Amino acid sequence: MEFQWPEPVRTPETLTPGFVLCYECDGLGACHGCGGRGWVPSEPHGRSNCRQCGGQRVCPICRGGGQLAVSQQSPYQLTYYPKLSQ
Repeated sequence: MEFQWPEPVRTPETLTPGFVLCYECDGLGACHGCGGRGWVPSEPHGRSNCRQCGGQRVCPICRGGGQLAVSQQSPYQLTYYPKLSQ
């Protein structure tokens, strides 16, 4: 059976006020490296642990929430959101 990516846990329409979509997963919540499987296909071994999430299955930045509080972002992280500084 072919892998199907999960639906995002957040969209621009479902964001909590004061939050933005996660810059890493864009609201997916699941790890964008493995799609929430915790592993990736690997030629020599069949599959390997995902290097992005370490097998945790969720986005390492938002920890599965799909959104981040604007007030808790560093100046560097805010550079991912140029519309906020307008």
